[in-house]
Amino acid sequence: MLGCLANPYESVEKLSDSFILLTTNKDTLLKPKCSSSLPANVPVSTSSPTAKEGYVKGVITYIIMDDLTVTPISTISIVAMLHKFNLEQVEDLEEEVVNVGMNEGLELLKSPLKSKTVLTDLFLTQKARKKRL
Repeated sequence: MLGCLANPYESVEKLSDSFILLTTNKDTLLKPKCSSSLPANVPVSTSSPTAKEGYVKGVITYIIMDDLTVTPISTISIVAMLHKFNLEQVEDLEEEVVNVGMNEGLELLKSPLKSKTVLTDLFLTQKARKKRL
């Protein structure tokens, strides 16, 4: 398979049930049911989600890697990431906060089909372009 399209699915598949809300079954995410006849116009919600919405427990922080794999943050996952990227210490990592609008959201849906570095391609390339202007 080209790109990294399967990685988010595999991340949910591997996620321990201890991270999933008791009211949620993983199959809801992995095998969603879809009506055979969907309306042409799907309304877009502009309301903010409440704390009770979602699929995973809220007190856990997750990390999304460049190839869209998702894992809960733990000491073990941080050490593994440092080793994978040949980094000496956590201070060598840089956190990047980005805004995701409609255009970025659409690009996030398309990019995994052709790239394994989705977040870099979308956000860091965009940041570099803005600095040049």
